Amino acid sequence: MDNFNNLQSHTNFFSILLVLIAICLFYYVVKNYKTINSQLKLILIIIIIAIPFKIYDTIGNDNQIQSLVKNFDVTNGKVIKHIRGKGKAISYIEFKYYVNNIKIVKQYDDTYYSSFPVEKPNFNSDYLVIYEKGNPNNSLILLNYELKDKNDLEKYKIEFQKKIPENAFNH
Repeated sequence: MDNFNNLQSHTNFFSILLVLIAICLFYYVVKNYKTINSQLKLILIIIIIAIPFKIYDTIGNDNQIQSLVKNFDVTNGKVIKHIRGKGKAISYIEFKYYVNNIKIVKQYDDTYYSSFPVEKPNFNSDYLVIYEKGNPNNSLILLNYELKDKNDLEKYKIEFQKKIPENAFNH
């Protein structure tokens, strides 16, 4: 229970909502098992089975962000690929950065923690990357922190030493 209390509020809400949906679906399937057609029955059972996996994935993402925020450093990185979904479609980004002269390529989709701007990022510019010190693969590129000149990285390192700014992850 302590682990559940340590999660972000949106993760708790989302997990509780999914559990309630699973309970309602399970109740519906059990109550109407003989009257609903087999295709709908199969779809509902698949959804009920998939819900715990989605909750596990959401909690895992939350734990990664918590670890990142507790022990982080910043560096510069470049966007390699950016695909912007239309409307509410998921967006995707791939970027590269170096930590201790080791090249790391990371990709992820639009999440609660790091939303992407509407316009495409400048592929020729560097952006601030925040990564976990003990696990450099746990990282996010911050597209709202473009490094326009050499001094920007040092300026942001000083700014992030005090505290991660509120607008760092979301635009």
